[in-house]
Amino acid sequence: MIKHKVYLLLKKWGVIQHPMQKVVKQLKKRGIKLQNLDGIELFGRDGGWSTDYISKELNSIDIVEISDEFKPILEKKYPNANIYIDNTYTFIENHSKQYDIVLSDNPASKHGEYFQHFSLFPHIYKLFKNKTILILNIIPNYQFTYNPNPEEEYSALKKFYNTKKIKLNIDEMVDVYEKSANREGFTISDFYTVNRKTGVEYLCLFFERLK
Repeated sequence: MIKHKVYLLLKKWGVIQHPMQKVVKQLKKRGIKLQNLDGIELFGRDGGWSTDYISKELNSIDIVEISDEFKPILEKKYPNANIYIDNTYTFIENHSKQYDIVLSDNPASKHGEYFQHFSLFPHIYKLFKNKTILILNIIPNYQFTYNPNPEEEYSALKKFYNTKKIKLNIDEMVDVYEKSANREGFTISDFYTVNRKTGVEYLCLFFERLK
């Protein structure tokens, strides 16, 4: 109980930061003027995992969440946001608006018929402006799975990253995103990661449209 109270105090004072706060800090260090940017959060849930820590920094935020039960919470927490109750994958295919920041707080494992963020590509490029920052959940050096049948997840991972192994380092992963970007008329100008201390990391990719 005492340790928990100390933890809450340290968090309140900013000594302990949420991983998304670290993402924001790194963006600001790179000179990104977040207050001028329009963003979208995919897989929004109730906003507590990521949206809370970046939405207040942005000019505007749209949120996509599949479950209708979270709509009242999202509307209360983000009164100025556009809330879309929809399957993220279907939403992307039918949505025409483009954003400066796309945040995909995708599940770390299988959800429905999907694995991690793999099925977002290549459709996700529809959401990009000439310059867009994409923030993904990734699992480098794959060490865990929530899937009771891990072999199907390993198969999906190997197919997406075009590899025969299940443990890849950050550079190997970014190389795959770069090739994907090139096929869609983009390049990656910069990237960095922030550890979420759960086996999952935030990967921040800076995309620029090729001339």
